[in-house]
Order: sequence, then C-alpha cells, then structure tokens
Amino acid sequence: MTTIRRGWPEGKDRLNPVLASYHPFRDDLVIEGGVIYRRDRCVIPPSMLAFTLARIHMSHMEIGGCVRRAKDCVFWPNINSAIKDYVSKCDICRRYDRAQPKETLKSHDIPDGPRKQLEPMVETTSKAIIGKLRQQFARQGIPLSLLTGNGSQFVSKEACQFSNKWELEHRTSSPYYPQRNGKAESAVKVVKHLIVTGVDYIAHA
Repeated sequence: MTTIRRGWPEGKDRLNPVLASYHPFRDDLVIEGGVIYRRDRCVIPPSMLAFTLARIHMSHMEIGGCVRRAKDCVFWPNINSAIKDYVSKCDICRRYDRAQPKETLKSHDIPDGPRKQLEPMVETTSKAIIGKLRQQFARQGIPLSLLTGNGSQFVSKEACQFSNKWELEHRTSSPYYPQRNGKAESAVKVVKHLIVTGVDYIAHA
C-alpha cells in the first residue's frame, strides 16, 4: 500500500521480491477501504492464498471453471498456475477423474459432390426417422452413404432392414467416444462430475 501511494519505480529490480511480481500490474492497482484492488478484483495477499484457493475449488469444479470463477473477483500474480496446481492435487477430483478413451478419432471422408452423404438430425424413434428419410430420398434421390449416431433408433432391426432394402451404406459414429458429439457430451460430463464430487464432498464434510 505504501508503494502504491508513493509511486512505483520504473524498474522492478529496485523492489523486494514480493512486490516485484506486482510491478507489471502497477498501473491497475488501487486502494479502496483498506483493500488493494486490481481494477475490480480484490488482490489476495500470500497469507490468504490457501484459504482463497480452497474457497474457489469448494464445489470441485474443473480447472477451467475455477479459473473463470476466480477471475470474476480475485487476483494475485500467477493465479492461473496456482489454481491449476491446487486442483490437480485435489484427492476427491482425482478419485473421480474420467478415463479417456483409447480409440483414435477417425474423421469421415469429405464427399466430393452434392447429396453423396446425408446426415439427418436425430429423431425419437426408428419409424419417425425412416419416414423423414423416405421424404428426403423421394425429393433428392438416394445417397451413397448414410451417417448417423449410435443411438438405438439408428441400429434397430427396423433401421437395418430399411438400410438393406434401400441399399444404403449405413455408417455410425464411434461408440463410447464422447468427443464425436462435441459440446453436448462435454456439458453432460461436467454436470455428472459436479454431482458426484459434490455428494462425496458433503459426505466427508
């Protein structure tokens, strides 16, 4: 606080090691009500880092979520690396780490012409999907291949019979490989992780 009031030297070599790490942010530091802020974020002193990290990770969010939460209200030098290190050492989070699939992601071939590959949106039942496909095929022609997800409506007996009758090359995405489904699967994983770790945290509190 004394340095902020008196003014910062041009070079950080004239500061003690604790203050030197704040030198790059010196123009953003202000004092309000006896508390130091960097813009609208409270500066956390070294003596309170352990307590603050525990509060940030109290709900056992993953590293990205904890960093975003912290950047809404607090600041200290090297905040990202400190949060990453703290979360990576959390026993509860490590216990429920998700096993990553071993299968290598294989991209589908890009069609070299129109209507060679049709990717329908997922419907509710095999019957409903087949009805929509019939309409598309009647208007646009039968594609050379049909790419779908691995839902039961796409691999049912009824769906297989339809593919064989219409002589379709039916390909499905990789099973048990959530990366193929992008953000939807990621959102589901985050929610499941928070529920499981939250229940475990409450049980051990």
